[in-house]
Amino acid sequence: MAFLLAGPPHVRLAPVHWTAGLTSAAVSLFGLVLLVDAVHPMDAAIEPLTNLTFVLGTGSLVLWWPPGWRSMAIAGLVLALLTWLGMLVLPLLAPGQFAGLCSRAQVVARALVLVLGGAYLLRDGQH
Repeated sequence: MAFLLAGPPHVRLAPVHWTAGLTSAAVSLFGLVLLVDAVHPMDAAIEPLTNLTFVLGTGSLVLWWPPGWRSMAIAGLVLALLTWLGMLVLPLLAPGQFAGLCSRAQVVARALVLVLGGAYLLRDGQH
C-alpha cells in the first residue's frame, strides 16, 4: 500500500519531466502489483510482473538522474536484472537448490535500489 500511495507525492518531489513521471508511475504500479500478489499469492503471472515493474522503475532512474547518481542507478538496474536472470536460469540448472538464494538476493537488490532512491530524494530536496 505504501508503494501504491507513494507515486503521486513523488511527482511533486521529482523534476518536472516525463522520465520522473515514469518513475512515479512505476512506484505506484509496483505497489499495485504487490497488493495483487498479497491477494493472489500463488498466481504465476505476478512474479514476472513484479520484476518487470521494478526494472522499469529502476531503468527510468537511469534516464533522469544526474551523472553521479545515474551511475548508481545503472548499477542498481544491472543488479536487478542479474537477480531476475538468476531467478529464471538457476532453477533450470539446479532445480530447487538456489531458489531461496535467488529470491533473497533479489529482495536485497530491490532494497538497495529503494534506499538509493530515498537518498536521492532527500539530497535533492535540500538543494
